Amino acid sequence: MNIEIRSGMLLINNDALPLPNHEILEEIGKGKNARVFSAYNKVQHRQEALKVWCPRKDDTRVDENRFYSELRKNSQFTGNDSIATIYTGDCWKDIYYCLMEYCPGVTLKEFLKHDPSWVYRWGFARQISDTLRSIYEKGIYHGDLHDRNIMIDIENEHNSLKILDLGTSILSGQKMSHERDARLLFKLSLQLFPPLGRLAFYNNKEIQNLSSPLINKAFRAVINISNPTIPPDQKHFDCPPSLYLPPDYRKLGIWHLVSMVVTTPVFSLGLIEKFLTDFEYGTDGRIAFYQELCKRIVGDASVNTAEMINIVTEKYEQLSMEYLRKAII
Repeated sequence: MNIEIRSGMLLINNDALPLPNHEILEEIGKGKNARVFSAYNKVQHRQEALKVWCPRKDDTRVDENRFYSELRKNSQFTGNDSIATIYTGDCWKDIYYCLMEYCPGVTLKEFLKHDPSWVYRWGFARQISDTLRSIYEKGIYHGDLHDRNIMIDIENEHNSLKILDLGTSILSGQKMSHERDARLLFKLSLQLFPPLGRLAFYNNKEIQNLSSPLINKAFRAVINISNPTIPPDQKHFDCPPSLYLPPDYRKLGIWHLVSMVVTTPVFSLGLIEKFLTDFEYGTDGRIAFYQELCKRIVGDASVNTAEMINIVTEKYEQLSMEYLRKAII
């Protein structure tokens, strides 16, 4: 497929794509499945993005079902501030294209190269996790979530975030596509929060092998215990966002840790114990953890320590199995 811009028009194989109300400005993105151009809407006086789908390798034309499936999925989230909106789409001479919201800024990949403060990472992680939760609640998977499909508007005072390419259709069968979606989400979580790689209870195969909705729940659980901290020499009201520090997990309260494993029971108690050892909570910290957990899921912490740990472990395993059975898969 030969594509070029000439006199404000997009020529595809020497034919002009019929968009009389748009002036095509420049190419702004290129991937395996599509090319993206900036366009000016002369009627509504706004900048938009024109996405033109390309046939996949070894294919002679775009899969029509994939194209319309992606547009229909995206339409369910029109108005969501964190998802790039598709305005319209069509097919012309076997060329599939859409006009969508123009998202200025840089990719999350480029943004992270500058090692942004923890407060930015934490805020973006919350926004991404919240957005994914709304997607999964509708039974939809993103399909291709990675650090190049998330845009950060660095000129915006609050570093506005937009997720692109929502609803990329199943390409290699549902099972393989969902597994890939989960792997990409887990990788993204570690890119946003590098210290999570040190937390045994999060960075393990049990978490990585969960479905995307459940990985997102686990990710949200660790976000909730990973609040950025203020430097010792700063006051809250005068500390700029750029100076916020990663949390000190050695100071993480037992109550917060217990809340995490109770509200999202996908974490291994054995690996929680490893965390307590690695971060020097000591024997007292371990006992305090099980006592608090016993109060929350058993309701009685009066039994002796050895018996209590066995009772809590068994009860937690039951809780976890029930949670996984009822969760969105």
